[in-house]
Amino acid sequence: MLKKDIDISSLRFGASEEVNFGRGCQVITTQNKGKDLILEFTGKGNGITSTNFAGKLLGKTTKGDLLIGFCKLVAH
Repeated sequence: MLKKDIDISSLRFGASEEVNFGRGCQVITTQNKGKDLILEFTGKGNGITSTNFAGKLLGKTTKGDLLIGFCKLVAH
């Protein structure tokens, strides 16, 4: 998927219990690196606690289709 296909303003990242209800971190910067798109989020309001094992990315494409992703969280 290309940057032009993603509605960047719709993206939210954080704990599922936040993101599922329209909350979570918002994108503050984007950067293209080769074929990859690097997103930087605010970090504020992510809702991630020590009990979360995955972060969730939720948003939509510019056509209005669902965009979803997960990443494993590493405990420190």
